[in-house]
Amino acid sequence: MKHIGKLILIAVSLTCCQGCGMIPEKAPEEEERFHALSVITEDRDMTVAKGQDVEFKGTAKVVFSDGSTKDGVEIKWFDEAGNRIRSTGELLPGTHKLNGQVSFFDNPVIAQRADPYVVFNEDDGYYYFTSSWPAYGDAEHGYDRIALRKSRTLKGLSEAEDHVIWHAHDSGAQSRHIWAPEMHKIGDRWVIYYAANSDDGIWSIRPWVLQCTDEKNLTDPASWEEKGRFVNKDGGYDGAFDAFSLDMTTFAHKGEQYVIWAYKPDVSKLLMAKADPERPWRLISDPVVLSSPEYPWERVHEKVNEGPAVLKHGGRIYVAYSASATGPEYCVGLLSADEGAELMDESSWSKSPTPVLQSSDFTDQYGPGHNSFTTDRDGDTVIVYHSRDQKCYDDQCEWADADPLYDPCRNANFAYVRYAKDGTPILNSTEEKETAGLHIRLKVTVLPD
Repeated sequence: MKHIGKLILIAVSLTCCQGCGMIPEKAPEEEERFHALSVITEDRDMTVAKGQDVEFKGTAKVVFSDGSTKDGVEIKWFDEAGNRIRSTGELLPGTHKLNGQVSFFDNPVIAQRADPYVVFNEDDGYYYFTSSWPAYGDAEHGYDRIALRKSRTLKGLSEAEDHVIWHAHDSGAQSRHIWAPEMHKIGDRWVIYYAANSDDGIWSIRPWVLQCTDEKNLTDPASWEEKGRFVNKDGGYDGAFDAFSLDMTTFAHKGEQYVIWAYKPDVSKLLMAKADPERPWRLISDPVVLSSPEYPWERVHEKVNEGPAVLKHGGRIYVAYSASATGPEYCVGLLSADEGAELMDESSWSKSPTPVLQSSDFTDQYGPGHNSFTTDRDGDTVIVYHSRDQKCYDDQCEWADADPLYDPCRNANFAYVRYAKDGTPILNSTEEKETAGLHIRLKVTVLPD
């Protein structure tokens, strides 16, 4: 398998004044690095009377080094002690110098949601979110349903209602470990791929399928019917679903429907095959091995490739996937193939020898992975992933003594994907890196009586 090199994004240190776009001169070697040049806030310095409660707009326009801009970006304001301030009513009399922090999505967008998946429905104009429903301590208290949220905006998913559209069976098959649902439109029908046990053994995990019968009511449980287990091209399970299998995803390309999933007869590897678009729970080809855990970072505690997600850009097809065990070592790798190549030929795919998103890319998130991709209203690519926060990492949360498999501590986060000059996606372009060195200030004077 060919290799593609590691991508590194470095933000330069700049100074920004509130309401202006002044920037310092940059060294020549910094010209190509993507970063925020300035932040133009809607909030302005103000003087208010004691007791006057003015809510901060908390929005801004960000200007980036490639000439692009992003409007409606959230600004979080903090006082000198680091407390979040949302209005003048929270301030005592005196002059306060507030510090602003850029936040594209105010992560975590949805707490306690692992394996997050977001899809935009062009027919009704809503984003839909689903994920593994949290378990609370063990297999008996969670991972037992599939729920959908819907919102006109990505940020709106944070407060959207959970609609449970399917619940685990009481016993036997599909009664345990309902994991990683994904909602896809194949042809003119919506389906949900998910994992569940296949018999009385709770670890006999295999891919299953729901199909929607009423696309105008996607959040109605009555709109979904079970289509059963995924099967291979002869209607059985051998060679594809005869061992631990999960994390099914799908994409269409040049009139063919492909599926990718994790298969673990020994180590967890990624398989890919063509699927029947009329019966999108059945293969029509033998599978090929797309990737196996070969590098040390794919083999920490567990030898794992799982959670595939497909992204098309610049004439290439990318498959992001997650590797290693699910603690802070969990990370994202990247496969790539030319869109004109024979995708079922393993030699068509390149693999990054290093992770493209990992814990070291953050200061307070750990084990980023099991991602999906979507786009915002401006058409910009967004990566949706889960990670654990600092409190969980420090064993200070209420689930510190729980089995990590069953704690609810993985949160759903959103971030923008940037692209290198050759079109390769940069997944570790965090807002922290892009805005490093920006100084966003707001002076608020609260008059005494």
